[in-house]
Amino acid sequence: MGKRTPAKRVQNGRKRVPISASKNESMIELCNYPQLADIAWNRTQTRIPESEAFALYERNWRFIDSAHLIRRERNLIGRLAKNFGNGIIHANISSSSSPANR
Repeated sequence: MGKRTPAKRVQNGRKRVPISASKNESMIELCNYPQLADIAWNRTQTRIPESEAFALYERNWRFIDSAHLIRRERNLIGRLAKNFGNGIIHANISSSSSPANR
């Protein structure tokens, strides 16, 4: 018999695929990105996959103080937007506060 894979959880009638589905995906150290660490306050992990970080930024952008992003975090957000958002963060932000435009 072959190895059984666990059933995928269903949410709202759709199959839910884990955010960290890619085994080759880089992990992000939360302590290196202050605002990401702030919006991930309820997580026990110290590292999260890049796709999960991007999803956190998108869902919680209203809590990001873009005027006080450190350069490293702005670069991370730009890279994540390019890799996971087709160059866009799908959140309600103005173009002047977009990390990619600084």
